[in-house]
Amino acid sequence: MGFLKRDRASKYGENVYVPSLLKMAAVDYSKPEHRIARLDEDPIAGNLVLKTAELITARTPIFLDKTNNELDKTMETWEDNLYNRLFKEAIESTRTHGYIACEALKKPIDDRTWIIHDSSDIQKIKYRDLKIESYTILPKLEGGVETSIIDAPMQRELLPNKVIHYYVGRYDRSLQGLAIMKRCWHALVRFTEIFESMAMYDSRIGNGILLIIVDPEQYTQELNSLHTAVRNLNNRRYMILKTGAEGNPPDMKFLGSTAPIDFSTDLETCLKVIAGASGFPVRYLIGDPKGALSAAGEDTIAVWENLKSIFGEYKDFIRKVISWQEGGEELNKKIAKIEFDDGGHLPEEGTLPKSQEDVGLNGEKISLTPTDIIKQQKELRGIK
Repeated sequence: MGFLKRDRASKYGENVYVPSLLKMAAVDYSKPEHRIARLDEDPIAGNLVLKTAELITARTPIFLDKTNNELDKTMETWEDNLYNRLFKEAIESTRTHGYIACEALKKPIDDRTWIIHDSSDIQKIKYRDLKIESYTILPKLEGGVETSIIDAPMQRELLPNKVIHYYVGRYDRSLQGLAIMKRCWHALVRFTEIFESMAMYDSRIGNGILLIIVDPEQYTQELNSLHTAVRNLNNRRYMILKTGAEGNPPDMKFLGSTAPIDFSTDLETCLKVIAGASGFPVRYLIGDPKGALSAAGEDTIAVWENLKSIFGEYKDFIRKVISWQEGGEELNKKIAKIEFDDGGHLPEEGTLPKSQEDVGLNGEKISLTPTDIIKQQKELRGIK
């Protein structure tokens, strides 16, 4: 998965900022290339999908028999076959595209025994009597390396008995469930629009034009400094008149609305919508850069409870993967439960978690302000 390949250095030069996502117009959820572009460029969308998959698959699932004994051999088989990598790719694709068709390979490629197909390479799904009859596949290339079992990428047919078809969300005729990004797509787009606009338009100017009138002969040095200062505002909504009108002294004033844009409030509103739709707290969405506020204890528990819930959606997929193995069906009968290994982030059942909220020097609770949101989002994007 070629996600999150950002060229941060080229985006934020002096007054030459190019709003990448707005330029690409990646605003249509129905187009896979738009969803992928947003994951590549938008840290919040990336956290919703990529960070979620990474945390869920950080440890091998726990396999238990009917007497709650761990099945160590099953765990070793899972690890030896790199199935956590498969699991991670499955989560990324289903949370982005809504569904996947996982193809088992007769001959491994780079230790992989699978290919995951989704809406980025499934050209057509043919149905008969509401059942999938065939897939029309155009295999993907990743990093210039062919991931298909054929010599060159070309369109081919794939039969349902050759794949594990898996979808998330409510079943419908196309077997395309509701992906995690769909519930908050418009809020993600709006957040990006606001943040990209903030990088181009300095909030100190408000909604109008900054009009500056100076006498160039009397204030030559000041004029040069003024040009530099205005240019560093990273927007082009200003006017500098070199000659004062009728000998008037240098003047500076705002023309336009008296109500300036409030970026921070708009960003916070979008984040609350995304947090409510995804089930993750705001701190999880914006990340936790080094030196920033650390997540509160309640937030940490909420994150891992949500990850555990998402893991539950894939227990059936995990069993299907196990069925690939020789004697897999018999092994599935021995597995009574498949549990999520949270690495000790969740309290034991029946115990109440102690509050681990961050507090200031005077003992008061530290809250995440809109300024923190903007600062952390800038750090994620590499802006000073």
